Amino acid sequence: MGQDVGTASVLQRSDQIKSYVGFLVMEYTAANLEQAVAQFYHTDAAMRAQAHRWLTAAQMSPEAWAFVWELLHSSQSPEVLFFAATTLHAKVVKCWGEIPADQYSSLKKHILQATVNYCMGPKIVVNKLCIAVSLSCLIVTIAAGILSAYVLQTLPSDWPTAIPDLIASLQPSSFPNIPSARLAWVLLQILTVLPEEFQSSHLAQNHKSAVRNELQKNIPIVLPLLESVLSTGVHESTYDMTRQAVVCASAWFQLGVALPDCDRLADNLVALVFQTGSLPHHLALGLCELILDTLSNMVTHPNTHKYPESCLQMLHKLLVLRQASVPFYKDLLSSVYTLFISLCESHSRLLLDTLLVDGASKRDILQVLQIILECSDSAGVYPTEETTSQLAFSYWFILQDDITGSETQHYSLYVSMLSPVYRRLAEILLRKSMLPETDETWTADEKELLRCYRQDAADTMMYCYNVLREDLLKLLHSKLEDALLKFDKDPSQWQPLESCLHAFLSVSECVQTSETDNLPKFLATLQKLPFQQLDVRVMSTVLDAIGAYAEWINCHPEVLTSVIPLLVMGLGTPQVAPSATLALKDLTRDCQNCMGPFAHHILQASQDALRCNQLKLSECVRLMYTVGRVLAVLPMESIMNYLNQMLMPYVEELHVLVTLEINTVTKLAILSRLKMLSMLFATLDVQSEGDISRFPQPVFLVLQRILPVIQAIVHVWCSDAQVIENAVATLLDQSLPLVADMTQILVKSYQLQPHPAALDLARQFVIMYGRNKSHVKLMQNLLCELSSITLHMTTPPHCQNISEYSDILEAFFNLLAQVLKKNAELLASAESLELEKLFQCGILALSVPEALTVKASSSFLVNFISQSTELAPLFSVVQSNGESLTLRILRNIGGESPRSALEPLADLLLTMNKKHCDSLSRWLHTTICSEPQPLPRSTVSQRELFVKMVLRERANKRKLQETVREFSLICRGLVGTEYAAKLSPYF
Repeated sequence: MGQDVGTASVLQRSDQIKSYVGFLVMEYTAANLEQAVAQFYHTDAAMRAQAHRWLTAAQMSPEAWAFVWELLHSSQSPEVLFFAATTLHAKVVKCWGEIPADQYSSLKKHILQATVNYCMGPKIVVNKLCIAVSLSCLIVTIAAGILSAYVLQTLPSDWPTAIPDLIASLQPSSFPNIPSARLAWVLLQILTVLPEEFQSSHLAQNHKSAVRNELQKNIPIVLPLLESVLSTGVHESTYDMTRQAVVCASAWFQLGVALPDCDRLADNLVALVFQTGSLPHHLALGLCELILDTLSNMVTHPNTHKYPESCLQMLHKLLVLRQASVPFYKDLLSSVYTLFISLCESHSRLLLDTLLVDGASKRDILQVLQIILECSDSAGVYPTEETTSQLAFSYWFILQDDITGSETQHYSLYVSMLSPVYRRLAEILLRKSMLPETDETWTADEKELLRCYRQDAADTMMYCYNVLREDLLKLLHSKLEDALLKFDKDPSQWQPLESCLHAFLSVSECVQTSETDNLPKFLATLQKLPFQQLDVRVMSTVLDAIGAYAEWINCHPEVLTSVIPLLVMGLGTPQVAPSATLALKDLTRDCQNCMGPFAHHILQASQDALRCNQLKLSECVRLMYTVGRVLAVLPMESIMNYLNQMLMPYVEELHVLVTLEINTVTKLAILSRLKMLSMLFATLDVQSEGDISRFPQPVFLVLQRILPVIQAIVHVWCSDAQVIENAVATLLDQSLPLVADMTQILVKSYQLQPHPAALDLARQFVIMYGRNKSHVKLMQNLLCELSSITLHMTTPPHCQNISEYSDILEAFFNLLAQVLKKNAELLASAESLELEKLFQCGILALSVPEALTVKASSSFLVNFISQSTELAPLFSVVQSNGESLTLRILRNIGGESPRSALEPLADLLLTMNKKHCDSLSRWLHTTICSEPQPLPRSTVSQRELFVKMVLRERANKRKLQETVREFSLICRGLVGTEYAAKLSPYF
């Protein structure tokens, strides 16, 4: 039986192969296409995939122009009709060059006839045949898209009167069998898709400009047509046509219509909102939202800035929408707010300037500001009860940015006029940014939305400070006192208290260190907080706020006495430890010189917190930052005592861990301790800037004791240099006696397991010690060792696919590029360094598909070539390998590398032209004539022009990049495609 099943499976697979081979040899005939479409819709996934590939190839074939008309016959199935319509659209858009000019007229007649024939046909045909193929809209029709694509291809030279001709053609008198309303709807579909298709088209730039001009010339024809449809009002029987007219208006507004010309159409659109009450709720709401979106497109187009008076008149006209008395107005509020916010964002400067002049427009602007305040003050909790209030955040930023950027004489006027608005906004933000009493029933997405919302509210509070300054701090402190009184009476009312603290946190970046009135009061108030009764979220916000004012506290260290105990208390509470460790990190960074009196208190609390093993790794690492900064202000004897107490237990644990079985748990334990040690080493610096002490850094004494265990870790775990990178990078210049030991560990780790981080650390060694006479030879030996290992690993015959080591090569060539840039003599004078092999490896690395590796190798080669005219060993390498490099560059341009990796090649050509101009000319002319040709699909004249343009350009990198990019399109056969149409061709 098992044999029978196996035989059946083989037979089934054989049938599939036969079917696939059958597809490959099938001709593109109407019958075969009908069969393929049926197979696509009615078979399994494997057969569907085969059908899809074959149908896609059929769509792009020249035969499609013939078979598409047979498939568009009304007797075909809806699926076949859909395929035929999409094929015709694709051909008109992407393969226009296949149509001879003398067949344009015939094609136009066929398209028009097909559109009209299926106007009353099956629903799928109308919906799919009558619109442009567009990912964002599947219910608009493909036929209008096909016709629109045809119009765009033939405007303005072949069919300059396309729009008036279409309007004249699609009249009831020409098609008595089609209801006039249906015919009008089809015309509106076509007029809608024309500007939409234009916006998404990939026409050549000069043709696109001409088409845009031609479309805009027809605006005086289109607008009256839309006005005539919209002025008749809306009824359920005419809903589709009215809706399509609104969509059509929106499309033309996005193209760009002079605002004064929109006046009557705007009146019609506003009036429609008030006329929708008789429609079913879902139809009315959908139409109103569409109208408001259309009005938004009208008033926000960039061209509207040319008509300031019309903008103000339009604002006045739209304000009536605030009082729309339709029954579903509450459902429409979000769209109404969006309209006013969009208008104000687009014309913020105009509205501000108008505020300086008394009159009706000033009253309109103050009224619209109240509307936006209403938006921010939307009732309910975000995001579970409302999602509207977040719409206004961007406008409040734009408004304060324009106010603060105003001329001095106007700034004070704006502040006095708009201070009540911003004061009200601050009060709203205090309410809206309150945390919920509980979020246990919230989803993860809702919690994240609230987090982002509170950050936006914090940013907006900062904008309020930029306008109100000290007045805002007074307001916040008053609200904080009130919230504290409420909390004392009822501890369940903690949200207002947290919101006020969050507001102080929000403005911390803006408050100047010279502020001496409100911040001392705020920090003094924190001492009154009953921490034992506080919700964890309130405690976290208190600690965050203290850390945020670290820079201010550094200028007013007298407050440390009141804030340090709060932070130390936070270390003992695991739930707020993240905030406590962050705040301590900020304080010890900005106020290090003031930490002496508090050092033992902080260190003891830190030691207790670490011993409890309740902190996460990130918190332990941050706490080590604090420990290092605080230790640095103590005498050496105290430092060593604390290090023995706090650090040596971790070193002893590492000695034990390195003997354990290799597994994930052990690895994580080792890495966590190394990260903690690394952070301590990075921050424990007892020497001030410019201080030259005869005593070693305390870290040096510690490093002597941990180097053996790090050597053991490297050996046992085959680890990379990243393990010790954080431990020594900051204080390498304080550890001169240990450089030889550390380089030995580095080379050993790279031998055991090559890793980019080892090369990154080597870069730091070479840059820091490469000019130190006593270490030059050591650094050269380090480079030789790393180069030897890398070359052995990444070049044939040891490596068959260099791309497997792209990350290693990227770090390696970044290392060499930095050495060449900072200290090229170190590389050139290294006796054991094989410069030619390095250069050849750099050329080979240009062939990988990884863009970052190509960029790194290009950087190495650019710096190598740049230094070659000054250093003889480099010069001889460039001269002997320049032709190979030129060939590789041209092969990449010709299509052997991704287009994303072309820019570095232009840098290479530019550098070669600057430093070896005559040689580059010889190499280029030799290479473009070589076989096999590295630049396929290009003609001799195109190659010669390319060489001429490369040799001409010695300064303008951007222009050379364009030359390389566009010539690469020719070699890749992409000229004439949508991608290439976006560029202006030089060739």
